Amino acid sequence: MCFGNGFFKPNISSLVKHLYNKDDARIDSAYTLFYMEINVGALLAPIVTGIIVGEGHPEYYGWAFIVSGIVLIIGLVIFPFN
Repeated sequence: MCFGNGFFKPNISSLVKHLYNKDDARIDSAYTLFYMEINVGALLAPIVTGIIVGEGHPEYYGWAFIVSGIVLIIGLVIFPFN
């Protein structure tokens, strides 16, 4: 997982950079929004997984993976429209 996140952050940051011209004033707010989205996702993921799995029910981890997959697919569908 270290490689996945390690390769993800620099690549997605460069994608944000290429959305704006060098002299565009909105680039600072774009980076702020990007980092807020990353941090909110990192906050919500364990909370949602904990709600789905509950206490002492490891058999529900499959449902947690299904929910995360659905959220990823929604993100892939939304991405081209931005």
